[in-house]
Amino acid sequence: MSVNETLVGRTVQVKFNNGTDVDGKAIVSSRNYSNVNPAAAAEDIHHTATLLASLIDMTLTGVYYSDKKLLEAVANDGE
Repeated sequence: MSVNETLVGRTVQVKFNNGTDVDGKAIVSSRNYSNVNPAAAAEDIHHTATLLASLIDMTLTGVYYSDKKLLEAVANDGE
């Protein structure tokens, strides 16, 4: 049996530096965006995250994305 995988969705997490706490440790905020176009290029995702960071006046510290894939069993002929 073989399996087809189909990219059905993408989620992006953008992390920002939100200052420091009383102990001097970095405070990191994150925003999650779902339903990102699965065909979006990594460069486009990063560029958009950079623009979002400039709008909210925080320093961008990381852009992460994860893909959601549908796995479907495919019956092979002759099996």
